[in-house]
Amino acid sequence: MKVLGSHVTFVRRNSPTVPGSHLKVHAHRHEDVKPYVCCEFSKAFCTGTELRHHAVKHSNAKLFCCGLCAKDFKYKKSVPIHFKRCAVEHGFTGV
Repeated sequence: MKVLGSHVTFVRRNSPTVPGSHLKVHAHRHEDVKPYVCCEFSKAFCTGTELRHHAVKHSNAKLFCCGLCAKDFKYKKSVPIHFKRCAVEHGFTGV
């Protein structure tokens, strides 16, 4: 058990990940440590993964598409929302 500020944290032994890496990121969130910075807007993030997800906003790439109408999307989460509307327009029910 570790005490970190006002948090009591239990560390799992024999963790398959790098020891303490998740705890370090968690602590950075509370301390507002954001070492990963977007070069376009100077927006900062706690992890490199968060920065890569943000970078999609600056890209013109549309890697996801609707299986019914082939409309392209930047974000995976946009496809199911569109697909439900598109399915109704194409006469599919129960989607």
